[in-house]
Amino acid sequence: MTIPHEEIMITVIPDEFHIRFAGKKSDGRQVFVAADLKYDAAVGKTTDFIVVYNWDHPGNFIGAQVTKIGVRGEYDNAEAAKIHDQIEASVNDFPIDTIKVKPCRFEYEGIEFGFIPRTDDDFTVVEIMPGNCLCFLKPFDGEYDT
Repeated sequence: MTIPHEEIMITVIPDEFHIRFAGKKSDGRQVFVAADLKYDAAVGKTTDFIVVYNWDHPGNFIGAQVTKIGVRGEYDNAEAAKIHDQIEASVNDFPIDTIKVKPCRFEYEGIEFGFIPRTDDDFTVVEIMPGNCLCFLKPFDGEYDT
């Protein structure tokens, strides 16, 4: 059964694998930090990003901060780890906790990012794009695939 995309609420449950930084700030904002990537088949290169997503208390998307790490194999891994640690430290002022958010999409440097719903053959998923490294599965109760 198809779920209208505007009715989707995604439960994001922190774990020790792919969802390490999700939680609620004291002002009610919900935050998720994602490592993402964009593969460019034309040149055979992958660009890495860190995205800090923000939603309001009811789960409406209010914005995101994207940090471009660079093209794999062309950046210093130690420097990239330092950037990742700095970003996590900058948002580490909230308790790690389950959040419930609505799908979102935005563009950064011509690339579409977001928690983007897709329905194929009456089956709806929400993919974190552009890399589709995490895919939340219906009924969006926290179960995901990588």
